Amino acid sequence: MVSHLTIQSKRVNDKIAQKASYTDGVLTSIKPLAGTLGTIVHVGDLFFNLLSRKRSFKKTNEEYTKTLDVCQKYAVHKSGCGVGVVCKKKGESGTQNKAQNSTDLNTSSLPAIRQIQQVLNKDKDKDNVPIFPPELSIKAKKEAIGNIYGSDLSRELLEVSEPSERAL
Repeated sequence: MVSHLTIQSKRVNDKIAQKASYTDGVLTSIKPLAGTLGTIVHVGDLFFNLLSRKRSFKKTNEEYTKTLDVCQKYAVHKSGCGVGVVCKKKGESGTQNKAQNSTDLNTSSLPAIRQIQQVLNKDKDKDNVPIFPPELSIKAKKEAIGNIYGSDLSRELLEVSEPSERAL
């Protein structure tokens, strides 16, 4: 294990949330607590036990940038689920601006993603897996990209599709 890991989760039918803590990849505790619907994964103190890996980063900013890049890609890839990811940079005891030390990659409140979540919530008791119109999935990805990387970039995106077999 290269970090301290906690997972907090509350499922649709749960009355309370649960928080699980792990040390060296082993579950060490589970505690009940008040929480909102969904799952929060907290990964902290990266590479705390791998000093050589920790030293390989010249600056904390470099580590944060690489971690943020992975989180951004995950948030876009899983945008249909309404992912909420917040990356926080460990700062020096209150001397830095908190806004500069935190990046919110929350996609759960975007309009297309809320439409997808409404379909999921409506069909949650059924055994069938809901099918979303392709344009809704594309719209959700585009909104997530705009939210994470900026609206200028999302406006420049072009839709690319595979040619149909008939066209070949």
